[in-house]
Amino acid sequence: MWIVNKTTVFDKQNHRALPDGLRQSLINLWLGEGDTEDEKDVEQLIESLHEKGLWLACDCHVRRGEVDLPLMAPAFLRSQGTYYLRRLYGKIRPLHHKSCVFFGEPNLGDERLIEWETPEKPDGYFLLEDDDTWTPKKEDLRDLRKAFPQNTYDGDPVRRRDSLLRRQLWRLIERARLNLLAPPVRGRKPSYKFEYAAIKDAAELIHVGPGLPLGRVLETVPNAFERRSIIAKVLQHKDQFEPHCAPQGWMCFYAQTADRTSITVKMQRGDVQIVPERGVDVIPGGSPYLALVQVAAGVSKRHVPLKAVVQPVLNGRRFFPVMDHRERSQVDAMVSTQFSLLKARPDLALGYRRNFFPPQDDDIPGSLHAIVTNMTTGQLSELCISGADMENLAAERLGELLTEWAIATPR
Repeated sequence: MWIVNKTTVFDKQNHRALPDGLRQSLINLWLGEGDTEDEKDVEQLIESLHEKGLWLACDCHVRRGEVDLPLMAPAFLRSQGTYYLRRLYGKIRPLHHKSCVFFGEPNLGDERLIEWETPEKPDGYFLLEDDDTWTPKKEDLRDLRKAFPQNTYDGDPVRRRDSLLRRQLWRLIERARLNLLAPPVRGRKPSYKFEYAAIKDAAELIHVGPGLPLGRVLETVPNAFERRSIIAKVLQHKDQFEPHCAPQGWMCFYAQTADRTSITVKMQRGDVQIVPERGVDVIPGGSPYLALVQVAAGVSKRHVPLKAVVQPVLNGRRFFPVMDHRERSQVDAMVSTQFSLLKARPDLALGYRRNFFPPQDDDIPGSLHAIVTNMTTGQLSELCISGADMENLAAERLGELLTEWAIATPR
């Protein structure tokens, strides 16, 4: 096997042989026969490849006189706080040889370092049932100090599994197009007013019951529970929920700080603190956050903030989701690159999109894509951004990236 650059062009992959010991450790884990040392070695390998923006290429075809190299990509699953390895599929990507160890499905075992499943986008009503919980499983215990270097790690080594609540927030973010950084428009500055307007517009297109849009039971101010306006909305529309679904409302707002027990928002008349009865699911990445709080009947049978999830966002003017605290400075620099490209190449428009529910098998949850549009021809190119690409965009090395992405540069 080889360590290669992140490209499908054979001559540009710069092949470096993977040490035999690491190759054997990876095979052992794939077959479900690995020990603790194998797991440690492979995890360090995947983490190193991910940080450097590199792939693994299998030599199963080369050994038989063919040139095709099946590729395997490292990734970081933010929702679980762990690195993993997955095979890359696609129309032009070769599969592993039938006799290759990696042709068959992996034996995942307890620590799933390989082939993590992509979260499914929720469909149907925007609701949570009583059993929709993100309570950590005992077998998921793991040290997260390295994965969550900032305030998201509070000393309790628990890896939280994916939850419907988290995916409902991502669903709302995508519907409101907050996961897009559109090409800059002259004369329009980003503002929280536009972000909240997008959330409210999206809430009119998602339903929580028959003929009941989410917007009818949604508040975007954090003190909506204190003044009981959200409870009034839920009670007003309680008969429009499905018979088997408890009436529930939602609060979606920008928050400065959050931990597992509470969410705190700074307002002119003082701080507002929301303490959900079943805790807060804090997605790694650090503050600030976009919070989603479910208001429903609690233990007392009264409506209370029951569950909450907070998604790290870029800042108070752009609710663009970030998946790592280090991304904020990089994304800020990438926004500057949009303006630089607009000046240098008025015929090209550069935007970014975060995919929570990837449509392709060779994409990863939370992956960042660059979208380059030729304003003259209308041609659109969409490419997944690696760590190295983010650094190049932040450094405004546009010419290199446009050439690599096969987008013509001016002569």
